[in-house]
Amino acid sequence: MQQFKTPTFIIHVADLQSKTYAAASKYFSRVAALYPFECDGNYILGWALLFSGRKAVAKACFECALLIKLGDI
Repeated sequence: MQQFKTPTFIIHVADLQSKTYAAASKYFSRVAALYPFECDGNYILGWALLFSGRKAVAKACFECALLIKLGDI
């Protein structure tokens, strides 16, 4: 997850911590679209969506992250 250590990424992680899930999920959906085979982007998007109440979409993000991570082994 080294490429995600940017100030913008950290700001949106703070959005998750401050419970502004709409802003966080908007940003992390862009991250997942730019890096579709990156496990961490899909994983954190899943959390943002889960916290915002979009459970079905969050589940799909978690499953995608697991598939990518399992393929890395």
